[in-house]
Amino acid sequence: MKWLLVFLMLPFLSQAQLYDVGIGVGGAVYAGDLSSPSLEAYVRQSHAAGQISAAYYFSNAYSLRGHLMYSKLSGDDQFGVEDWQVQRDLNFETSLMEVGVQIEADFGRFFNLPIGISYPYGFIGMTVLHFNPMTYYNGSKIALQPLGTEGQGMQGYDAKYSLMTTAFNFGLGYKYPVRDYVDLVFSLAWRRTATDYLDDVSKNYVSREELSANNGEIAALLGNKINRETGRVRGGKYSKDWYGVGLISLRYYLGKDRKRMRRHKPGYTGSCPSKF
Repeated sequence: MKWLLVFLMLPFLSQAQLYDVGIGVGGAVYAGDLSSPSLEAYVRQSHAAGQISAAYYFSNAYSLRGHLMYSKLSGDDQFGVEDWQVQRDLNFETSLMEVGVQIEADFGRFFNLPIGISYPYGFIGMTVLHFNPMTYYNGSKIALQPLGTEGQGMQGYDAKYSLMTTAFNFGLGYKYPVRDYVDLVFSLAWRRTATDYLDDVSKNYVSREELSANNGEIAALLGNKINRETGRVRGGKYSKDWYGVGLISLRYYLGKDRKRMRRHKPGYTGSCPSKF
């Protein structure tokens, strides 16, 4: 165990001065109560994403990256493959703003491979995100959280959920050097959020009569479209919402130690990993 702790601490003991800044574009897709397992549904519910980031390198092999990303998520029961889902007829869309940090491990540089070749990397981290699920009512977009579509805010029910949450972030990427100090990067990440309300769906139905009397007619019409009685299952309350992000990015190296990252640096020497 002590050797494992030493290994994990080595990157943080380095005094290297190497940084990068990056910009990326790609797409995001939601997975939750209103998603469908069909490929067509995932494709039709994917949305553009944009990200800027910056990283500090503890060594050639390890870095700490911060990022800011904007995207959109959506889900619609009409893309479902099950009859019960189509009948439920719920849908949502939300803008998504997130800020996060992650540790990246560059596998090629850890094993002292040539800088001028491509290689994979992995990452793990945390994000904080803001969302606001919305739907359309009589041709106008309306926010769902203030309505309390599952009885939120009513006596005996939960309080209204927060529009900010955290997410566990992990994934893999691939770096390809296109010139000195510049990498072309492909990455695929998944976020497991700490909320089940990205889509405004989590627990059980509340009857139209009860919702209308307490939270208003619009809450009743949008929260219980098929007029189910109180207590019937509306969503999967035991699982949190997820979303995936795929990006293509350019990263530019900065700092006095960036010469180590030149594309034409001599390659592998056969020595043990020394990128700390």
